[in-house]
Amino acid sequence: MNSFSPQARFSAKPGLVTTDLETELILLDPDGQQMYSLNPTGRLIWRNLEGRTVATLANAVAQEFAVDQKTALNDTSALLADLLQTGLITIADGG
Repeated sequence: MNSFSPQARFSAKPGLVTTDLETELILLDPDGQQMYSLNPTGRLIWRNLEGRTVATLANAVAQEFAVDQKTALNDTSALLADLLQTGLITIADGG
């Protein structure tokens, strides 16, 4: 289970280099010299991350990929937890 609420908001780590390949999004963290690849779901979440709640991001996933709300919320929360753990995002507020 994730330790943040559906109302949590996140911010991307400053200084990340992003490359949008339309079907995926590549994130490069120059500090750690690590590269990350996000699938279409991750790409959608990343592109809409700033200033939006987990619940709002999950709604976008549910609409874009025609999945039920519970699945969208679980998938969105799991990705955000991974991004948080790698240090690519931080909890901005409402955590």
